[in-house]
Amino acid sequence: NVLKYRTVIVDVMEESHFYSTFPHLQDSHQLVTILTFIQYIIEQPLPKDNVYNPDIRVILRALFLHKIHIDASFARSRIKLNAATVIHLLPEEDRQEYEKSTKIDANAPPYYARINKVKNSIDDVIGSLQEHFKFYPTIPERCILNKEPGFYRDSAFKDMLVFSHSLREELTGLPIVRECSLVLQERVLSFVITTLQGLMLRGFDLIQTHAGSGSLSTYLASVLDG
Repeated sequence: NVLKYRTVIVDVMEESHFYSTFPHLQDSHQLVTILTFIQYIIEQPLPKDNVYNPDIRVILRALFLHKIHIDASFARSRIKLNAATVIHLLPEEDRQEYEKSTKIDANAPPYYARINKVKNSIDDVIGSLQEHFKFYPTIPERCILNKEPGFYRDSAFKDMLVFSHSLREELTGLPIVRECSLVLQERVLSFVITTLQGLMLRGFDLIQTHAGSGSLSTYLASVLDG
């Protein structure tokens, strides 16, 4: 979607004299284009991890200082092309494709992730996630969850969290996922582990013949007390 708006954004930045005002950012024009797209087109806040990046902070400050000029340039472009919104600055074919790609499916199935209690506590993981996403203390309707992306605790499994379908890509980049404190998995695995837990006898050893990535091993360890 950023690529579709590249020409529009480049024209706006040139018309508003952004790079002549901030010449040191010319070599970062690709990142400037992406951040302009996020702030002016889709109007979404940046993940907090990105805000602390020094390169991004420099560009965000420049965009803030130049905001009046950028707003005016977007407005002039809309008037010139008789565009009702910023989206209508795109050619018709690209606009239809963009609207189709950003359309929210109210019935999209949720996405599941398990808290790895061997690595971190449930409260710490939820606290970390709340810095990025909205937390629902009670189970919301699916249409609300997809309209206002966030997450909640699964009613059947205490270590399972349920996320809006649209958050999958953002989740994969979080530090708690990379360090395996939060494991992205299908909910059915929790049913399997729970069933196995009921069949296990305390004091007996469990032999796992295929460890794979180690995710299943740590899951078993967490429910069988090591």
